Amino acid sequence: MKKIITIALAFVLALGFQFGAMSEVNAVPVQHEIIALYDGEGTITPSSSAENPILVADGESITFEFHPAPGYIVGSIIIEDFEATDWDGTNSYTIENVTEPLMVYVTFVEGESWDVTSSVEGNGTISPLGVTPVLEGEDITFEITPDLGYKIKDILINGDSVGPDADPEFKDVMGDHEIKVIFEPIEFDIVGGADQSLEYGSEGIDEVVIEADFSLFDGVLVDGELLEEGSDYTAREGSTIVKFKESYLKNLSEGEHKVEFKFKNNTTVKTSLTVTPKKEEPKPSETTTTTSSSASNTSKPTASASGTGQSTAAPATGDNSTVYISLLIISAALATLLSASRRQASK
Repeated sequence: MKKIITIALAFVLALGFQFGAMSEVNAVPVQHEIIALYDGEGTITPSSSAENPILVADGESITFEFHPAPGYIVGSIIIEDFEATDWDGTNSYTIENVTEPLMVYVTFVEGESWDVTSSVEGNGTISPLGVTPVLEGEDITFEITPDLGYKIKDILINGDSVGPDADPEFKDVMGDHEIKVIFEPIEFDIVGGADQSLEYGSEGIDEVVIEADFSLFDGVLVDGELLEEGSDYTAREGSTIVKFKESYLKNLSEGEHKVEFKFKNNTTVKTSLTVTPKKEEPKPSETTTTTSSSASNTSKPTASASGTGQSTAAPATGDNSTVYISLLIISAALATLLSASRRQASK
């Protein structure tokens, strides 16, 4: 009999252990209801009500995100009638290790704000432009964009220059501020074909290459006169490349000419073009005559003056001594004739 009772007791204990194990496997995790409410100009996520609470498993955490309306901030976070003193002032809050049902209440209040005013001078933009209210302690960043062909000359913060490379951002705003951006045109440079010269009547020079966006090119002036594109010059991109027409260059007068390249950002690139006199080459006929005359003067023998016993070298072309030599020869000839005539008469 005792043996039967012992076996029955062991059987009951075994069933009990098995039932307990099955209960642990099939147990439903404990969940706690969280009711999240808010008041004022803003919303929270997740939000709930008494009819539709948020369920959080025992020991888990939950994070709320706050979305104040413009000009409003989170005023307070109340959890079960106690203010959340560990809230860091940001637009989110996390409840760690939830072990019981909770009531969360968030208030939104009108925040203290300051005016940040932006403006520009010149060709460019800033965004946002004008007066922008910024909540106390918040940040604001501006986007600055120069127009094509312009650059930032300076940035003024509350009237003081901070340079063109300053970061246009205000952090932890605690008062009114002003930002002003000043733009200026970019000055372009000639990188090829500056200050050229050509001989009068010549037909071509090198292209002029200007380091500027071709869309800004606005024409060429020579000595203050606007040239006609197509007939006087051609222009193409790759920065900006200008080539003067041969027909135009052939008609340029001698001397230095002022050349100006105009751009739509109100800048001018200046250079010069100098036309030198044409070198004249001797004509073939003049060369032959000069050579022949020189040879004749070089090879002409000396003339002997009769009766004098002296010889006289032939004068160079254009020498005034020719006349005197001729008179001397004639005089010698006359003297010879007269002497011969006297001898004849004496016989």
